Amino acid sequence: MRLRERFLHDDPPTAGQIRAARELVRQMLDGSAVDVSRAATVIGVAGTLTSLSAIHQGLKVYDREKVHASRLTTDEIHRVAEVLLASTVDQAEAMGPLQRRRAEVICAGGLIVEEIAARMGADEIIISESDILDGIAAGMLDD
Repeated sequence: MRLRERFLHDDPPTAGQIRAARELVRQMLDGSAVDVSRAATVIGVAGTLTSLSAIHQGLKVYDREKVHASRLTTDEIHRVAEVLLASTVDQAEAMGPLQRRRAEVICAGGLIVEEIAARMGADEIIISESDILDGIAAGMLDD
């Protein structure tokens, strides 16, 4: 949301706005302690990635079963992100099972995921409906 509010003001964003947003994301990734280029497997969780998967699959109604464990290649991520950045909020909302608030920020989320994917050592992201809290709970049960 902050990236959309700070840089991507127009609907759809201009090329200059997208360049400025990309530059900030790249700077933040450069300063990150996490080297995603070393990742052999990448699992993506949360709304942006599940939304990108749903859009890529052409889902008009969200289907958890189809999204969970789906995979997006770096090329697919790039294509979906570029379409979203060239789309209005209304067009993004019509692409899939997106609520209005998600449609308003999905272009920024897609840009961030695209920049991370460009640096990954893995060729794809596995999409998960589960998250770190599920892993913590499973770990506690094992203890």
